[in-house]
Amino acid sequence: VLLAAASSGAGAELKVRTTALYVLQNLARVQANRSSIWIDDPRVQLLLQEAIASTDLDDRELQESALITVWNLSAEASVASSICQGPRPELLRSIVATASLGIQTMRRVRLCALRVLQELAGHASERAALWSMTSLREAVSAAASLIVPADRLLREAAIRIFFSLALETGNKASIWEHLESRSSLLTAASLADVAERKIRICALGALQSMSSDHDVRDAMWSDQIAGAPHVFLEAAKSDEPANRIARIGAIASLQNLSNCGTEDTLWQNPEARAVLLEAVSRPFSDRRCRSCALGAIRNLASKALNKEHMWSEEPTLRPTLLEAGSAKAAEDREGRECALAACWNLVSNSNNCALMKQDSELRQMLEDACRSTDPQDERVRAYAEATLKYVT
Repeated sequence: VLLAAASSGAGAELKVRTTALYVLQNLARVQANRSSIWIDDPRVQLLLQEAIASTDLDDRELQESALITVWNLSAEASVASSICQGPRPELLRSIVATASLGIQTMRRVRLCALRVLQELAGHASERAALWSMTSLREAVSAAASLIVPADRLLREAAIRIFFSLALETGNKASIWEHLESRSSLLTAASLADVAERKIRICALGALQSMSSDHDVRDAMWSDQIAGAPHVFLEAAKSDEPANRIARIGAIASLQNLSNCGTEDTLWQNPEARAVLLEAVSRPFSDRRCRSCALGAIRNLASKALNKEHMWSEEPTLRPTLLEAGSAKAAEDREGRECALAACWNLVSNSNNCALMKQDSELRQMLEDACRSTDPQDERVRAYAEATLKYVT
């Protein structure tokens, strides 16, 4: 009876159809119902697709209910897989087309379509298939570029889709190379308004994920003036408590960029160097930010061009590495490993080695690390022992 009512096509029965779909929408909220709703009767998929694909403005409420139903159903992995990679692609195409609507009166319907795509992108197994759709790329990048305050939720949903899609290894370079997507993410990651904080965090998260790809990070670093490095540095310099998550994401991205294969590294950039040195000097309570910055320092210390300057000419780095390398708390282990690894990288420079041999505080830190009996400190001991061989 429910499906028959939802499938009624006459205009006079629009309210009946909408009410029936609303009931189906509520049933789909129950996890135990989702697979059976999707599989038991083939009419479900057909009526949802027809409702979403409607071009009649009077059907807005019907479309919205159908989209929310699909949104609820797609939380189930098997349903999401059927929508993205099943034998009937019409439903996904209709959802993407609806996510592209530019009519202001259809804003709520468009948001529902973007929410469905956001839910689908949350399933790791569907990310490659979703990004392979040219129409989806255009729809999401267009929504991510919206700047009118009334469109903030649309923009946030689109940026969240990018955040999920960028987690897929095979998508990272392609998203970065897609000019509209790259531009919308860099713009969103630069937003300073507190009201836009969620959008900025998600955009920075997407860029951070993409920066883990070696080809992408080299491309990112090549545009230091107005590109990703500038965006990361601006976010990393913000000390407002409300921007803490954005700051961590920016520092983590800089850590990825510190692995660039180019000779021109972060350390040669005075602004980037200052940001990293400030971050590694932060209180232990800001562990995530501190650990990411120490990770960047460790990577930069492996570059021959940086070694001597880092130890002998940068007065603030040595005491910071000694402090981090002496930390005993389990939650500080990651930072301690990075600090000791940085010392190991730096000691291979002959001038640094001569100075480090005369550094009693450094030797004391290394000897303490070597004496650790915690099984989890295996790498701590290994880096300390390797460095100690140079300085004794």
